[in-house]
Amino acid sequence: MYYPEFSLLNQFEGSNLTLTALKISNIEQLNNETFALLSTRFSYLKIDHLIKRIGIMRTERLSFRLCRH
Repeated sequence: MYYPEFSLLNQFEGSNLTLTALKISNIEQLNNETFALLSTRFSYLKIDHLIKRIGIMRTERLSFRLCRH
């Protein structure tokens, strides 16, 4: 026997699972992009901190010179 309501229910279940998988995929992609951006920003901050710590300053012409303390 064929019960159309079960077929319809199975279609909805499949759609819900697909939607859930898409949501999880989008969240994972967003997390990956966020972590990539953060790691890039932290790298710049670390480099900037090291440059300041060893005493290199940028002059107006975008050249670098060593600072004497």
